Amino acid sequence: MSSLYIWQKVDSALSLDPSSLAALLYLQLHCSGKYSLVHCASPDHSPSGQLPCLTYGMHTASGLLAIIKVADQLGGISSGNALLTAQERAQSVARTAQVEAALGDLVAYTYFAVGPNFHRATQPALASVLPVPQRYYVPARLRKTHQPRLEAAGIWHIHDQHLQDDRASPFEKLARKKDAKEKKENAKRVFEKEQVLSKASAIFSTCSSSLGNRPVFYGSHDNPSTFDLVFAAHIHLLSQELPDPSIAHLLKEAYPNLIAHSESLFTLAFPDAASLPPLASSNLTRNILSLLPRWSFSSSSRPREETTDTNTDEEARFARWRWAFYGGAFVVTTSYIWMLGLVPIYLQALARLAEANREEVERDEDEDDEEDDDEE
Repeated sequence: MSSLYIWQKVDSALSLDPSSLAALLYLQLHCSGKYSLVHCASPDHSPSGQLPCLTYGMHTASGLLAIIKVADQLGGISSGNALLTAQERAQSVARTAQVEAALGDLVAYTYFAVGPNFHRATQPALASVLPVPQRYYVPARLRKTHQPRLEAAGIWHIHDQHLQDDRASPFEKLARKKDAKEKKENAKRVFEKEQVLSKASAIFSTCSSSLGNRPVFYGSHDNPSTFDLVFAAHIHLLSQELPDPSIAHLLKEAYPNLIAHSESLFTLAFPDAASLPPLASSNLTRNILSLLPRWSFSSSSRPREETTDTNTDEEARFARWRWAFYGGAFVVTTSYIWMLGLVPIYLQALARLAEANREEVERDEDEDDEEDDDEE
């Protein structure tokens, strides 16, 4: 069975990435029951180093278009793009790129730039499928990678202050309200949010006017085009009820036809909970073992392979460096503990305990001697 590797899901959204969602929709519509699903929190967990990724046999396909092409070849089917005219096909390609750029910025802003959404939804979802060391720094690193894109779009505004306000005591909130600088920062955040909503409204208005009352942009509802799947994936992510659902409320109040378009395609692909693809076994144990030295489990996990003298010398050199690193880490850790005074304190406590035990034993012996004297 083939396996589809996609970004981790967040709350009710089946994936954090619109391209992963579009690939999932396409496979579910055309290859239902022929693949399993693997949720990842980093492209490093994908066989190709990219997400989404489809594995079939000994081969892999990375990216939405490559996955669609492979699915068409394996299933002997044709996508909704085959029903389009040459002009409609060219328009759909151009509009797909436009949606991935414009709505993709809004998705990245919603899930990574807005503090409450990142700390309460995105970060816990990513950390849930990461081993212990990585879950503390990989989500923040992913957030950092979206900064150049959102800065270029002019919507890189981190609203972590809302999260801090929720954790503050009533006295701290009252003190902040009296601060003029805090009022200025609040006004700035409100202006930045209104700026983002204005930009989102302009994009949604264009798409809503183009869709009108039709069920899909191109093709038919039973066999939608690639553009419809990509657009539905973006709207699905933007319409989620997150801790800060500003864009979701804008969509539901002013552009119900876009919500209806996305929900109809997701209902077509997933009519009930039983239609969801099976999940592959978790790779968490293997990820944790990958953090350990290879010598600790290589002999039991895979057969010994013949190596050349060059490879043997190179492995020996790396082994020496590895042991040198472990020795240095042990010396540094021991020295640090000794400088903190923990070892002398522990030794002094042991000496005092031994002295107390010795005095107690001597006291008991003296009492026994006195009792013997009294008896005589």
